[in-house]
Amino acid sequence: MMFNSPQEDINRKRINTFFFLRKVIHPIRLYLAVLILILVIYSGNVFVKTQIIKVLIDTVAEPSMSVHALWTIFGYFGLVLFIELLAYRLQEWCTLKYEPVLQGHITAAIFKHVLQREYRFFQSSLAGNLAAKVHDVIVCIPAVLAIFLYDYFINFLFVVVAFATLWGVSVGLALSVMVWSLSAVLLAAVCTKPSTTLASYAAEKFAQVTGYMTDVLDNVLTTRLFSAQIHAIERLKQFQAQYSKASQRYQWYMLRFYTLQSTGFQLYQGLCLLLLMRMHSQGLVTAGEFAMILSINLIITDSLWKMFERMQKLNTLWGNIQQALQVLLAPSCIQDKPNATPLVVYTGTISFSNVTFGYTDKAVLFHQKNVHIAAKQKVGLVGYSGSGKTTFINLIARLYDVDSGAILIDGQDIRAVTQETLYKSITVVAQDSPLFHSTILENIRYGNPNATDHEIIEAAQKACAHTFIMQLPQQYETPVGARGMCLSGGQKQRIAIARALLKDAPIVLLDEITAHLDTSTEQQLTASLATWIHDKTALVISHKLTTLSQMDRILVFHQGEIIEDGTHQALLTQDGHYTKLWNRSDLKPFDHVATQPTKS
Repeated sequence: MMFNSPQEDINRKRINTFFFLRKVIHPIRLYLAVLILILVIYSGNVFVKTQIIKVLIDTVAEPSMSVHALWTIFGYFGLVLFIELLAYRLQEWCTLKYEPVLQGHITAAIFKHVLQREYRFFQSSLAGNLAAKVHDVIVCIPAVLAIFLYDYFINFLFVVVAFATLWGVSVGLALSVMVWSLSAVLLAAVCTKPSTTLASYAAEKFAQVTGYMTDVLDNVLTTRLFSAQIHAIERLKQFQAQYSKASQRYQWYMLRFYTLQSTGFQLYQGLCLLLLMRMHSQGLVTAGEFAMILSINLIITDSLWKMFERMQKLNTLWGNIQQALQVLLAPSCIQDKPNATPLVVYTGTISFSNVTFGYTDKAVLFHQKNVHIAAKQKVGLVGYSGSGKTTFINLIARLYDVDSGAILIDGQDIRAVTQETLYKSITVVAQDSPLFHSTILENIRYGNPNATDHEIIEAAQKACAHTFIMQLPQQYETPVGARGMCLSGGQKQRIAIARALLKDAPIVLLDEITAHLDTSTEQQLTASLATWIHDKTALVISHKLTTLSQMDRILVFHQGEIIEDGTHQALLTQDGHYTKLWNRSDLKPFDHVATQPTKS
């Protein structure tokens, strides 16, 4: 992967990053203010210590040395050490107070934004990769804040106070130190932007490594059954090689920077020592001032070196944060309008008004489609795979936005209402309904968090799930595993249906919900569902056409068009497309591949 416009990307991401940092740091501003005050006191205390050393050496050098003066200096030195110790402990206390709060706000802010992203985003993203990016932000932001406070801010204070102290001793020496310091900082500033770009690129490559490993682990059974372990390892090596190359480019760049900076530091120290020796020989500085200036210079060089040394760590962390936030904080393609109103379902009519939609500009599935579904009507959707059935109900659920036209529920454009109220008004059960890594009870309760255990059991009974649940070792407290992998396909589907029953929304969209069930269970469940959707508007997709024969209406899809529309009996008398599907469905569930490679 290469950046098409590296500098523009970094600038754009930096704006987002700083905005996010300001947002999540706001709740801990009081702790940070106290911490900054402590660091100011600490930095001033360090230079008070250099003054005490100067006075001590000058006092010891005097022929008439006063013992009382020495004890006084010792007392001041002890007080400085106590203040330094107290500052350390207060600093740690502030960190312990703000860091968990900061991580909590980061987690909540990112998770809230990610959950609002459009469906396409999750289709094209690996869950493990997203989780890794969230982890990067949660861990890296406190680390960046710590580097800024304990490496950059405190050492900047050291340099400023040192410069002010030197100014009082020798203006020329202070100016020389300032020129050298500014030169070193300028060099670091020039190198920051390229190093950040390289660090961000390396972070992206590392994310690809972790993302691929997550993808393989999520599909470990497929990998094993197809004997693809060697292929998976070779692919991982390719991703790892790309990351190693990107990481080495960044490390090599920083190595050259550190070599140049360290050479400058050594030259400065040597020249400073020679200048001090000359000034002392000429009587321009006392022995105490000599020691003090030498200590201050060591503090300056040590402070600047720590700042530059941490630059590599800071760039790496910053690159990880930028790369993660670039993905996590990108605006959703489907958002509530500023004046969005709550959806109010009066009767449950659904209308497609001149709807045009395609997954890409070159593959338009629906073109100016007009369909009206009456209140509480039960509508079956049939057709070849890829003909547009699933897309039809996904558009109603606003998992995608139409390219033009409008979808109306009781006359309300679903793009003009809040997504929260839209989803509360619709129950969707897909053919593949993964479960949470929790118990059966909690998975069903997800349909209604306020439901009682009795209501959950009642929903499970209606979904024909109660019997098999009671046969499990822990019954409703049985963990289902990741994505429900501890259960069979039919068991997972019935748990998902029980969850939907518990929600009890006025509009129901069902997509192949009986595909994993045996004939006996399917018949029982179909009867139960008929009672459930009696007073609801329902759209049902099924390749088993016998389950749709009692629908009020059947829409026959073919390549994005509704080519037939009517009751089961009416469609059979037409001897058209539906009749052909019906004649095949009594042999086996219908599941042929469409002639057009479009999503259903």
